Amino acid sequence: MWPGPPRASGWSLLAVAVAVAVAAASYRWLEQPVRRRGVRGSIRALSAFATESWSRLGVVGVAAMLGLILVGGTTAAVVVAPAETSAQAQITRGRQLLDAAQADRKRENAERKSDPTAAPAPVAEGDLISAVGDSVMLASAPELEDRFPGILIDAAVSRGMRAAPDILAAQASAGTLRPVVVVGLGTNGPITADELLAIESVIGPDRKLVLVTAFADRDWTAGVNEALAGFAARHRLVGIAGWHDAIAPHTDVLAGDNIHPGPTGGRIYADCVASALDWLAPQHALHGRDPYRLGPDPVVLRPWA
Repeated sequence: MWPGPPRASGWSLLAVAVAVAVAAASYRWLEQPVRRRGVRGSIRALSAFATESWSRLGVVGVAAMLGLILVGGTTAAVVVAPAETSAQAQITRGRQLLDAAQADRKRENAERKSDPTAAPAPVAEGDLISAVGDSVMLASAPELEDRFPGILIDAAVSRGMRAAPDILAAQASAGTLRPVVVVGLGTNGPITADELLAIESVIGPDRKLVLVTAFADRDWTAGVNEALAGFAARHRLVGIAGWHDAIAPHTDVLAGDNIHPGPTGGRIYADCVASALDWLAPQHALHGRDPYRLGPDPVVLRPWA
């Protein structure tokens, strides 16, 4: 098969470009002046121009050198820059975990359907938890899965609290919404009481709700955390996972944006959720219960009631 015309190498293209530039310069500053003034007149004019413009040429030369340095530095920075930021790397780590977990669940479900005699899968602690969150939860997904095997995580970048009611409603409609709901959606914007009430309305009166506080150097963070704490104080089956206070002394385990956790930060995030679930469990030994049990608290009669 005919290989086609030969391709010009990079050096050939450079040589052509230089030749064109030299030819243009020769025509502009040599041939044209000679035609107008003659050889001697052209030499005198060139000498006068060089004498009068020496300082100006020096300035131009310095500017050209600085330009080359800047271009070279920028090019070098682009070449050595990482393909993704440290925050993006942690988010990617979480996304890969979620994709793998989802694939595993689909495969296990398919295997159980194909073999009706197969033993049902054991119920893991995380099988009773639905989690909806933003990129901070996404970055913490590997550690959440490790702490709560089987947890169902729906987390995405740039998601806000207003997205939660629709996501949870879709899970409820599909029959996949679990007895414990964890919501971590305070990073990307202010929240309202109506959004929290909508979440509570969707999950119903018998599910437990854990709200994860936000940690980010943003104008709305303090207001978000105040709203979450106030809501939890007024609702019986709502607990707070104190991510903000837990991570504040350990920002060295966050990515370069000071928001997204790496593996150590992810374990702190998971610990916060576990602490909230423990707090939701009654503390009195006589009426203790599994923190993931579906249903209302038992009625406790007090002497002054």
